[in-house]
Amino acid sequence: MRASAVTRSPCSARAAERRRRWNESDVECGEKAVQGERPGVCGGPRRPADSRALDRRARTTVRHRPVNKGRSAPVRPACPNGAPYPPFPLRAVDLSFRRAAGGPLTMGVMFDFDGVAPPLASLRARTTARAHHIPSLRYRLGRNDRKAYAAGGFEPGAHVLQLLVPRRGQFDVARRQMLTRPLPEGRPPWDLWLIRCAEESFTVCFRSDHALRDGIAAASILRLLIEDEPVDWSPRSPPSARVGFRGVAAVLGQSARAMRPLTPAPAFAGAESGTPQLFHRDLPIALLRVAARAHGATVNDVYLAALSEAVHRRHQEGTHQGHPPMPVTVPLSVRGREQATLVGNALVGVRLTLPCKDSGGVEGAVDAVTAQTRRLRAIDYRGSARLVLDALPRRAGARLALRVAGAGPVGLLASNVDCGPALTLFGLPATQAQLFSAPADGLRCYTALTGYDSHARLTVVHDGSLPGMPRLGEHWVAAVRELADAPRPRVISGVERATGM
Repeated sequence: MRASAVTRSPCSARAAERRRRWNESDVECGEKAVQGERPGVCGGPRRPADSRALDRRARTTVRHRPVNKGRSAPVRPACPNGAPYPPFPLRAVDLSFRRAAGGPLTMGVMFDFDGVAPPLASLRARTTARAHHIPSLRYRLGRNDRKAYAAGGFEPGAHVLQLLVPRRGQFDVARRQMLTRPLPEGRPPWDLWLIRCAEESFTVCFRSDHALRDGIAAASILRLLIEDEPVDWSPRSPPSARVGFRGVAAVLGQSARAMRPLTPAPAFAGAESGTPQLFHRDLPIALLRVAARAHGATVNDVYLAALSEAVHRRHQEGTHQGHPPMPVTVPLSVRGREQATLVGNALVGVRLTLPCKDSGGVEGAVDAVTAQTRRLRAIDYRGSARLVLDALPRRAGARLALRVAGAGPVGLLASNVDCGPALTLFGLPATQAQLFSAPADGLRCYTALTGYDSHARLTVVHDGSLPGMPRLGEHWVAAVRELADAPRPRVISGVERATGM
């Protein structure tokens, strides 16, 4: 009996050997070969420190088990040693962006610089060398839009382009072109533009299909591609919390309310022109932080409260009537530090109500917004929404995400992203950063607050049929300054500071 217990058939022995070799190759590809610690396996000799830093940020391992359609995680490709890159099944949020636009939906991040632009060849060479260490840049959608696949021949240099601007005042025209110009076809849908001005200023813009990555991933990738010395920066991970019944119930309740018809917001009603316009307003980020501390709020609360007051004031200027309370969709990131560059959108959406005329002023608006975001933090809405979306079939989850966004009935979509500390490109420091996205599915207005180093920029993308929209930006700046100048001593908790919500 003892002898028979240790005796194996030839088939089982061969299977065990195959498993052993498989596991060893997985470890080599995922942990050592990408860093170049195993010469001859797939990495070759050890590379310089900045190259290894790029690999640590982009490094992931192959999944060798089937992926459940409803609960798939961001794809984790292997290093380029001949092992195939696995397909990435689109999740509910990814599919919702695809359906919203009926095709590629353009989004991206820009960095502005003062000084003489670098030669296009230099930027292309740097991008080409580094793009090979970011596996997610290889992916493109399949024909049925159900999965993304790694492109066979990957040529990053073909994705780096240039646009000449004769005068600084025409930068806004160039930025609008980034919204409307088609993304690359026949290869991974991303590109990097050097927008060069004759007056010694330039912008570097990374664009992508929103179905494949969100704003945080775009900002992380752009920094890795162009920064002189890539720092070990990644977006803050949302604090982990235990998902409970209250959170799930709140998500289901909001989902049910999203199915009800809504009256379009008066400030953004009317026939669409289909021509997007873009403008921005800049402020020191310290001003938003002063306003947030003074009112026991977060920077995001101040951003939304000032938007509420700006919508009300702009509408009152044109109609002499106050604007009624307005629903707004706010994307919340669930992307962790180790997922900074992975394929897919790590987002959930939540609807908040901006009080507008009912707030009695911008201070009342910040109180109303803060009360809503505190309730969401208390029940961990972020984690609960992710759980619900992962549990649903992809198509049902995509429909739900589109309904929460609301497009036409929801007044606007308000994003908020941090682009990290100061960045230099060929010795020149970036002066501003900007997140943008093309509107889709009837959405009339998209706003984004982009934080970078000590700067903040409000970007507004709106349909060309909406009159007087630059006044919205002016009213927003005025509302933020009013909140900063009217302090009320209140204390914000550490959890609120960590989430930024």
